Amino acid sequence: MPVVGMTISNITAKRTAEQTGPSSIANNVNIRSVEETDLTGLGKKGLKFGFEFGVMYSDEKKKPFGDITITGDIFFLADNTAELLMGWKREKKLPEDVNLQCVNTVIRKCLSKAITLSEEVNLPPPIPLPFAQKQGHDEKSRYIG
Repeated sequence: MPVVGMTISNITAKRTAEQTGPSSIANNVNIRSVEETDLTGLGKKGLKFGFEFGVMYSDEKKKPFGDITITGDIFFLADNTAELLMGWKREKKLPEDVNLQCVNTVIRKCLSKAITLSEEVNLPPPIPLPFAQKQGHDEKSRYIG
């Protein structure tokens, strides 16, 4: 039961205020919808999971100063599509192994885009990036997020 593809349908990135002082950055992935679809390239039926990936920026007083949102679909090939679809309609939940595959795919693909977008709108990167420093330098962290 693998993820066989992903499409992005919408990207927004905005800075609504200047960042002052320490900030908090929260990344979030939500599966919004599940529906059956024809995977024409494979000649099979599969599932399409609608997702939303978000990065929310807030200052130390919890006041938001920016956000990045990416929405799209993940295409999933499964032997038990009817069972997964029925479980979603009943509980709005996916089995843990399916959910993990989908969420990890979204994180992998969207975080790299969010890093570039954050730079374009002058926000801190959504994850700490490595940096070089002098040998023996004992600075704890340079991350401003």
